[in-house]
Amino acid sequence: MREIAKRLGVSRASVAKYAQQEDFSPALPAPLNRPGASVLTGFEHIIEGWLGEDQRRNRKQRHTAKRIFDRLVDEHGYTAGYTKSRPR
Repeated sequence: MREIAKRLGVSRASVAKYAQQEDFSPALPAPLNRPGASVLTGFEHIIEGWLGEDQRRNRKQRHTAKRIFDRLVDEHGYTAGYTKSRPR
């Protein structure tokens, strides 16, 4: 084990740990707990209506995501938060 550790440039404890290991399969990631429903549940028909009306409007006058959020808060009592997604 000492020679293996020296050749690989790792500690003898690491070599011993892996020498005793039987299963080298990677561990599966833990499943994410996600709520069953979207925070927009119940508001879909309202948003779809606004976007349908937007099809008849000039492109610059259409709803943005922020404007939809603001209208939901002002006109329909929407209480969830607004988080701007970051570009990847």
